[in-house]
This record gives sequence, structure tokens and C-alpha cells, in this order.
Amino acid sequence: MTRAAKRAERAAVDAGSGTHDADGAPDAPFYRAGLRFECQPSCGACCAQPGKVYVTRDEVKALAAHRGLGIAEFRRRFVRRERGALLLADRPEGGCVFLGPDLRCGVYPARPTQCRTYPFWPEIIADAATWEWEGLKCPGIGKGDVILADEIEVRSRETSSERV
Repeated sequence: MTRAAKRAERAAVDAGSGTHDADGAPDAPFYRAGLRFECQPSCGACCAQPGKVYVTRDEVKALAAHRGLGIAEFRRRFVRRERGALLLADRPEGGCVFLGPDLRCGVYPARPTQCRTYPFWPEIIADAATWEWEGLKCPGIGKGDVILADEIEVRSRETSSERV
């Protein structure tokens, strides 16, 4: 087991990982005291990874306007459908089509909810071990001001509602 994996495992045990107490009630989330996160300038680590960025029709409209394109043209060039859902297209080498060579987001002011709420997605904040694992890929995890638990939950719910 690597050092990072051991650290993540210890953090999950120390912080609680969404398990239940002796009475069967859910434990407080591991992030009850908040989590540190600050997006790092010109990082692009989250955007360079292969993945799925779900977008709503309203987000497509906002992204098209930001790019100065009509909705139909924007969808033709930058959106794909999967099982009825709208997703941003990937670059041929993987990662977000809007990640520039300078590792900056080319649509930052109009970026989708999923991008705005990262890394507070339900699957990432499910337990301390998963959060620590994501921190191996995201240098902003563990940096910056503490994001309070209430705000983490708001962002997580916002992400969940957008990806339905």
C-alpha cells in the first residue's frame, strides 16, 4: 500500500466515512468541520482528465452566447448526447474541449454547474478516503480557506440536480 493510500485510509478512519453509529443513525459527514479548497491558477488538472461534463439546455445557451455562436452551431461543434443527456465534447486526446494550451478555461465565465461545483460532487465527498484520493489529482484540495459543511452540501446538491 502506498503512503498516499495509507494516509487516505487513516483519514477515513479518523474522520468517519459516512457509516452509522451504534444506534443506526448516520455519522456526521467527515467534512463536518469543513474542507480546504482553492482552485489553483493555470492548473487544469480536473479539466485535462477524461470524463463527462453534463450540461443543461440553459448552460448550452449560455456557453453558445459566450462563444458568439448560435445554439445549433455550438451543439454541433461542442455537445454530444449520451442516453438522452447532453455532455460537452472531449478533446481528441481527452479532457475538456475548452481547456486551452495555457491550461485555462476558455469558457470560465459561462462554465457549467458541474465545473463550478468541483470538487464538491457527491461521489467525491462521499467519504474521507475518496476526498483524499481526489487530492492526489487536484492540487487545490487542502489549500485555501475552509469551505464550511453547509456550503459543501449546497454545492453537492446543486451538482446532483444538474446531472439528473
